[in-house]
Amino acid sequence: VWKYEGDRTLAYYLRRRDCIEALAKDLGLEDKKEVVPTVMKQIFECLVDLHSAGLVHRDVKPANLIFSKVDQRFKIIDLGAAVDLRTGTNYVPSETMLDPLYCPPEEYVLPTDSVHLAEQAAPLKFVMSPILWSRHRPECFDTYSAGVVLLQLGLPFLRSQNSLKNWKGTMIRLNHNVGEWRERARLSARQTAVLDDDDGLGWSLVEGLLRPREIQSDGAGGVSFVTSGTAPRLTASEALKHPFLKQLESKKGSQSFMTGLFGKRKSKVEEEDT
Repeated sequence: VWKYEGDRTLAYYLRRRDCIEALAKDLGLEDKKEVVPTVMKQIFECLVDLHSAGLVHRDVKPANLIFSKVDQRFKIIDLGAAVDLRTGTNYVPSETMLDPLYCPPEEYVLPTDSVHLAEQAAPLKFVMSPILWSRHRPECFDTYSAGVVLLQLGLPFLRSQNSLKNWKGTMIRLNHNVGEWRERARLSARQTAVLDDDDGLGWSLVEGLLRPREIQSDGAGGVSFVTSGTAPRLTASEALKHPFLKQLESKKGSQSFMTGLFGKRKSKVEEEDT
């Protein structure tokens, strides 16, 4: 039993023609340009907490991001596919649980030849878990999915399932090269305005999240991570430090400074009274 948070997921907003306007209203934002970085910041903050607990969600997508009316923020729900890499709960090396539209190219949180944590003795689990985590960066599975969500927020034409399916197929053919996809797609400035702002900071974050791992297939469905410890994809904590999200802090700081200089803006009734 969970505390009721609301009935609107990010998928609900993405289906609306006035998606950004509706999000701005519910998030309490006056500037629509802050909507996408605000939503993504909230997602990454949730992922940092989840990963800090040794959990990889494995199913980050708009339908699993619910808007809490009380807190005015998005939260991650549905841990049915989540894996606990401290204990090995819900983890089998040779099995994967994924949504093909949002999962990363490697498809697995750890190489398929990794140790089966659930089969290890309790003391050994807690010794091996941080080693496997630091070596293979399993949290990067979730951040790829978050990168797809960022694309859907920034590019309205990717908000339908068919369009996203076509995009995923194209990315596979292009070896997951975001830059090459952008060139071939020839997107208009109107379509990409959100990601183009501030010299393309949004695109910079997208590329950092969607970088493919270097993997090798064993021909039987299994994979090995070639450069495990140096996975180029951003983690959630690294994403929070990206300028596309950090700009929110500078704007809030500026607003606080102006409020300190001139005081809180008076309401219309207060102005009339004055």
